[in-house]
Amino acid sequence: IQANGFAAFGDGDDDDDEGGSAATVSAMDAAAEVARRTQEVRLEKERKLNAFHEKLRARVAALQREKHRQERARRRADEAEARARREIRLGRSAPLRAGP
Repeated sequence: IQANGFAAFGDGDDDDDEGGSAATVSAMDAAAEVARRTQEVRLEKERKLNAFHEKLRARVAALQREKHRQERARRRADEAEARARREIRLGRSAPLRAGP
């Protein structure tokens, strides 16, 4: 009860608050349920998005590894071809090998 004699909420007259307070509690319960469901939906969407991003990161990493592997193989093949051409040019003809 405040200094002026009235309750902090309402007018201090409990007679007409019974129906109103039940409706208020019901509305507050409904609002709390909506907030809870909204939070659940938001968390589920966030979880799904995080899972998608994790899969995407893994796929990008796999593609980068494959790209680097191919680049190394191409570089080794180019170096082997350059060595073979150098040997031929110097007259030390080594047979060309197939593959790396």
